[in-house]
Amino acid sequence: MFFIDTNIFLEYLLQRQKWEQCEILFKKIESGEITAITSGFCVHTIELLKEFLTYLISLEKLFVYHTLLVDEIRIISEMEKNNLEFEDALQYFVAKQFKCKAIISFDRHFDGLQIPRKTPAELA
Repeated sequence: MFFIDTNIFLEYLLQRQKWEQCEILFKKIESGEITAITSGFCVHTIELLKEFLTYLISLEKLFVYHTLLVDEIRIISEMEKNNLEFEDALQYFVAKQFKCKAIISFDRHFDGLQIPRKTPAELA
């Protein structure tokens, strides 16, 4: 299982410079070639796009985890321990909880953590 960070969705949706890498990643999820998870926080960050929510529902191999208040206490500890902002600590926490092989992200704040960061292109 792989954790998908917010910036991967935004890169794809807004067709930024690396959107095609993200499209390949999402096709792998669609086909069931890989299984992925993201956080409810990530979804809430960009859920104003109705098409985005509809697309997420269609990805049967993408799971969304919604943190509990008790989780968020542990997330604050991850923030302090790894010198991360809350959003990054939350994403990292979820990835750790589900023993993800990697965090798929363009965000270098995840570099050097216990779970490696990979870009969509590195999964090809």
